[in-house]
Amino acid sequence: MTDRDSLAMHPAPSDGAEHRRAPRLAVRIPARMTTSAAWAAVCRVADLSALGVRIETTTPLTPGRAVFITLPGEPPREAAVAWSDGNQSGCYFAEPLAADSLASLVARFAEPEPPSVHLVVLD
Repeated sequence: MTDRDSLAMHPAPSDGAEHRRAPRLAVRIPARMTTSAAWAAVCRVADLSALGVRIETTTPLTPGRAVFITLPGEPPREAAVAWSDGNQSGCYFAEPLAADSLASLVARFAEPEPPSVHLVVLD
């Protein structure tokens, strides 16, 4: 099956954050990305949802490209690049990530909340 054949079976979701169907969670997950051409790269998952990821790579990706993303403790997941901007790309999964897998990954790799800032005004 070619990259284009695979994508034909899984059309891209609508563009734009206002059309997302699952909440994205901030994480820092080391992952591996491969293609059907056996090209592989280490990447970092910055956002995760049941339906997809935002990844950071050293090589720009082409929207529409089929990839496989391997998250820690999970088998490789078929995905497609929905958008790319420099070293960041949004990918959507061919099959949603199971709720227990999502919960486990978020529990292990959630991005810590930034410290709250309190402004004190002295007279």
